[in-house]
Amino acid sequence: MLLFFSLLSSFVIGLFEPTQLISTKIATKSTYLSSDAMDHFYTIEGNTVVQFSADGKKLKEYNERKFGHPTLIDASKALNILILYPNYATIAITDRNLNPLQTISFKDEGMVPLKAVGLSSNNSFWLFDTKEMRLKHFDFNKKLIAQSDDLSQAIGKPINPTYSLEYNNTVWLTDPLNGIYVFDWNGNY
Repeated sequence: MLLFFSLLSSFVIGLFEPTQLISTKIATKSTYLSSDAMDHFYTIEGNTVVQFSADGKKLKEYNERKFGHPTLIDASKALNILILYPNYATIAITDRNLNPLQTISFKDEGMVPLKAVGLSSNNSFWLFDTKEMRLKHFDFNKKLIAQSDDLSQAIGKPINPTYSLEYNNTVWLTDPLNGIYVFDWNGNY
């Protein structure tokens, strides 16, 4: 497969103004693509997360086979990268060079599969708990910081978000069937 894309410096779902356009062409068998503010991009190739420079040079790899296939990479924050392993309800946190920092599991809490996880500032992350239908904010020690009310009651129907993004003290949850839901820093819908 030939992957051709344009990497926009400081690009996250069109929320930022592009500052530089770089076009790169590489051959890859990727299932996911993400980028960071330092002009790196990341792909998932099988069980491996691969970091590339803006010119397409392979820089680093992260491969943790015991958690199965990763399905999401969140490189939206400058210092940490979040990698989601949904079938094991586990996230891996790495530094910006894909050096492992820690893994956090929610398997004991019954959050399998884990969905809609995204980095937050100050060594924390947001996730959608499909069991309780709540958006939850945790620090990297798995301490609950904030949570929403039961969204099936607040919205009037169950939702099934697949992606979470924090930007400018606002959290965005995307549900392909129902749209985008917006929350404040405290998890209020």
